[in-house]
Amino acid sequence: DMIAVIDIVFDKALFEPVFGAMYSSLCAKCAERFPEFPDEKNPSGKPVTFKRLLLNKCQEEFEKENSLQAELDEMPEATTKEEKGMLMKKAKTRTLGNIRFIGELYKQRMLTEKIMHECLIKLLGDIDQPEEESVECLCKLMTTIGQNIDHDRAKSHMDEYFTRMTEMSRRSEER
Repeated sequence: DMIAVIDIVFDKALFEPVFGAMYSSLCAKCAERFPEFPDEKNPSGKPVTFKRLLLNKCQEEFEKENSLQAELDEMPEATTKEEKGMLMKKAKTRTLGNIRFIGELYKQRMLTEKIMHECLIKLLGDIDQPEEESVECLCKLMTTIGQNIDHDRAKSHMDEYFTRMTEMSRRSEER
């Protein structure tokens, strides 16, 4: 089943970020090889694509902002600090892995530049009190795609991003 394949590749890409370029290349090949196939949940419905399923998975992961806190809140009182720490570490690994994978998918032309700008804008959202994780993800994404996204047509966007990052840095030093 194609969804299981996507889940496996996606999880491997998130937890083995060193191989992100390889996994994104694999996904690009799968998207070419399996452009459409029947929707297993609705066989008589419109066919689905490998690319759409994969991108939905990336988007869901990217938007999982508050789920970690909800997970922590639901843990039994007997949960140790170490267990909570492990959960937080795993969530951070997934988040950073997803950002890096998104960047690698962009480099494979599976994601548009517009989506990359939307991700960067979201990560630059709070310049007064930025979350450490957002800043780390921002740096990871810029490191992954910066060379590809920094061109004349995007100069105004890039200038704005760096202005906001400078302001974030300045404000964190003042605290």
